[in-house]
Amino acid sequence: MKDQYFGDQTDFIKYGILQAFAVSDGIDLFVHWTKTPNDGSSDGSRTKYLAKPNLWRHFNPPIFDVLKCELDANRRSLHAVEQHGFLPGAAFCFDEWHRQAQSRVDSLAQFLTLASRPGLVFLDPDNGLNTPAVGPQSPAAPKYVFPEELRYVWEGGHSLAIYQHYPRVPRLPYLTSQLARLESIIGRYAGAVINTSHVAFLFCFQPDHAEIGLRIAREAGAHWAPHTLAYVLGDDGSLEPTVAHTRAPGFEQAELPL
Repeated sequence: MKDQYFGDQTDFIKYGILQAFAVSDGIDLFVHWTKTPNDGSSDGSRTKYLAKPNLWRHFNPPIFDVLKCELDANRRSLHAVEQHGFLPGAAFCFDEWHRQAQSRVDSLAQFLTLASRPGLVFLDPDNGLNTPAVGPQSPAAPKYVFPEELRYVWEGGHSLAIYQHYPRVPRLPYLTSQLARLESIIGRYAGAVINTSHVAFLFCFQPDHAEIGLRIAREAGAHWAPHTLAYVLGDDGSLEPTVAHTRAPGFEQAELPL
């Protein structure tokens, strides 16, 4: 994740989804931004939605208003997520995500000392799970998370949520293959996906988190429809879409501090 992505369309959706977990009573949220430096590219430029409040603001008015204010003032910083209380009670790690594998595990280890109990750890790499072409020492390594990092978090008892950018491939087979790959890394888990137009959010829930985690994923996917569609991982490895074209009744949102 880069500061230059702050406030784009996917970012707004992401904060809304994560907030649903943050305000729940049954699971703690830990956000490791896997932060990388700005690169001067046009990535993160999808901000035209902020000029269409009639179409977008109702999904989460407090976050929408803060994002519009920050971007209107040309302020794009991940620290605003913490400063404005987007994710109440969540813990954050702003460590830079390096190529050096040990430094990345060390960052996770230090961050997770904040946990008094296992929770949901969200990892937000620029691209997502590493590809066969990208090894730990590759110049592109900071844009990805690697199996050993996922395994480290999972074996600590935590559930996982992972940002995943789409390559130019058919979406559903790609998601199914990514979830199968996750099972090969961490073993069996209760899985869900929230799909958007450009990215997906992959969820791997520990048994103790499965019931509440799957419920929140379904509700968040419904709330943000038609911009999202939630899937639950079936016992046979297939993805089963949930009903996601009406907003979930009673969907919880946080009031942000002034």
